[in-house]
Amino acid sequence: MSTEKQLIKATNFVGVTCELADEIMQDRLGRSYEDYLLGNDNDGYSFTEEGQDIFNGILDHVEYIFRTNGLVHEDRG
Repeated sequence: MSTEKQLIKATNFVGVTCELADEIMQDRLGRSYEDYLLGNDNDGYSFTEEGQDIFNGILDHVEYIFRTNGLVHEDRG
């Protein structure tokens, strides 16, 4: 683990952590991943309430891994 902080642009941090969380969610749920989708909107797709809870839990863990390795959101550094 790194003790030195590395600031990452907010848009990059959010983009990477959300993409990783979604990939992990898809991997964990397999075909049932689609059961947690509501459909597409202008920004992509959205989750059911239960799907959003699953995604948020995974995202929290991904962000924790980034933080414990010194990679932090520029606005939270």
